Amino acid sequence: LSDRVVDRVQAKDQEGDNKRGNEKVAVIICLKEAERIYLINCGICHGTKLDGNGPLWKGGDGPYPAAPRNLITDPIATTMAEGTMFHSITYGKNLMGGYGSQLSSKQRWEIVTFIKTKQAEAAGAATAAVK
Repeated sequence: LSDRVVDRVQAKDQEGDNKRGNEKVAVIICLKEAERIYLINCGICHGTKLDGNGPLWKGGDGPYPAAPRNLITDPIATTMAEGTMFHSITYGKNLMGGYGSQLSSKQRWEIVTFIKTKQAEAAGAATAAVK
């Protein structure tokens, strides 16, 4: 992954990060740092390739009882809105626990941006392969 930086405009969350209301703020996200945070916190389940095959699943041979969601090909993940993904990371969803107490709001947005960027790259590669 390159060192390229993604500019995002996001509404601040309601966790007290913004004392003046729900204003929009510009956030600079370095995808290299976003990848690092993803690998530390998400990769153990969702895998380094975001394919749902992390060390806890290992194709069904790991200790995890259910396959984590494939974040690249599963339509639920690929069509999920960024805000919904942020909420899922913050509070958890199904078997996945929440990371709101472990990660700052900015770090959670970085993970969302990383996942959405990888999804877009995969969709672009799939479209190019069809042509």
